[in-house]
Amino acid sequence: MTRATPVQIEGDWVGLYEDSVEMVLRSAKERAPSDEDRVLNLLQGDWYSEIDNNDQFTILGSERQNRYGGASTSVEYLSVMPFCGEFDGLGPFLYAWDSQGGTGLCYEIKEVTESVLDLVYLPRGTELRYLRQETGPDTPIR
Repeated sequence: MTRATPVQIEGDWVGLYEDSVEMVLRSAKERAPSDEDRVLNLLQGDWYSEIDNNDQFTILGSERQNRYGGASTSVEYLSVMPFCGEFDGLGPFLYAWDSQGGTGLCYEIKEVTESVLDLVYLPRGTELRYLRQETGPDTPIR
């Protein structure tokens, strides 16, 4: 299977350790993609902020590697959902979990296309626009 392939897993939960769960896996099989899976698939790749091109991130599977000015900062684990905490009904939402910092952030996904990602950081309502980094052998890192 390739990264970001939707799967259905079955198993037995045998332990909880701070921010992880141990389970005995019985089966893992590919499943049909949901609307949220299709949005996550569109998010794959390299992005930079329209207002500060030093603010960059790469989404690979369900991981977001954040960078500022080319230096790696935090890694977050992502989930696209129809709700996020107390926010419901507007979706889809992007939930980002920073396991090192122990923080979770909610964003409303206003638009995602091949070249633009518009998010609203909740609960503040701050609008964020990211542009896809074009890739190729001669493409400079922004």
